[in-house]
Amino acid sequence: MGSLEVSPHDQGPVKIQNLGDFDMQYFQEMEGQNGWLALGQENCVNQRYFTVYGSKGEKLGIVGVYDTADEKNVTHTVVDQKYRGQGLAAKFKQRLIDELNLPFITLTISLDNIASIRATEKLPGVRKVSDAEYERDFHKVKYVYERPEEKQIESAVSPAPETVSEQRIEEGREAEKRIAEIRDQLKLDEEERPTKTIAASPVSASEGKMQISFDVDAVKGFLIEQGLSEEQAADLKIEFGKLRWSNEATRFFASFLPDRFREIFTRVESLKGNTLKVFTNNLDAIYDKDSGDIVARDTIHHLVHFAQRKKGVGGFKHFLTRLPIIHGLSKYEKEARNIAREADLENGPWVNLVQFSSQREDGNNNLKIKI
Repeated sequence: MGSLEVSPHDQGPVKIQNLGDFDMQYFQEMEGQNGWLALGQENCVNQRYFTVYGSKGEKLGIVGVYDTADEKNVTHTVVDQKYRGQGLAAKFKQRLIDELNLPFITLTISLDNIASIRATEKLPGVRKVSDAEYERDFHKVKYVYERPEEKQIESAVSPAPETVSEQRIEEGREAEKRIAEIRDQLKLDEEERPTKTIAASPVSASEGKMQISFDVDAVKGFLIEQGLSEEQAADLKIEFGKLRWSNEATRFFASFLPDRFREIFTRVESLKGNTLKVFTNNLDAIYDKDSGDIVARDTIHHLVHFAQRKKGVGGFKHFLTRLPIIHGLSKYEKEARNIAREADLENGPWVNLVQFSSQREDGNNNLKIKI
């Protein structure tokens, strides 16, 4: 297969010449010491990583592929900053699927990476598999790229000169239209957003070094144990997202605040109406491999509040008891805390409610939720 032509911002034309041995030092120069890799991750197997070289021996980036329990041939691509903006990531993946003779690959692209989205959607055999909810929650688009015939690949890489300009313009328009539609959905009010419901088991999410999974059958059983009917328990919805005002700076500021005010920036779950919201950015940044019990008890704490609401505690009254100054004085809060603290996580209705795992060795104990 011939070399792939690309044109980076401030370099002359470069060619993807070959995939070489993975260079960890080069990867860390691009992504930092804590840059995420599938290598060494317990939930990632069959990892194969390569350094991508140009025809002059220059390093263009890295590309890798691995399997998880749920997906096969998941790709990981990092393009050297000197060569970004021209859809080069899609070329990396195309070379990977060709050289490893993979039947397909699974790839995700940030919604902000318009060049890669455009380049990916030009590839024959590619199809989008993410829905609007996934794209809103993770700010990414997911594709499956099935290996096409060699003739199709060469056509996609070297289109006929007389048609390439018109074809690319049309494809660019289509990509921009779809990206605009996705961004419009991101602007929906939270009340109008679709949510994951308590209808399928399990419900899970991952971010950075952490994974979290809810067994919705166990959640429903727990709520019934708290006195709800099956219909009331089925009203609960579980939604994953990010706490928008939580970042490294605000979490540092929060470390100087009292517990109840600190949670404004560090909470990992929030109950709003019938929706249990789970903030994956804080779970990843604050919690570690030994935090499973804390996360489970915080979930139980919020589920008890959900049951209280369904059994007749008024919304306004419940809101007042959640205010930082009088929070601990509420009998409803005391009940929720006691049940969460005393829960036997090995037995009873709370077994397997939530499974949390993290590759992080040390979290931030000062910012973890205190039940």
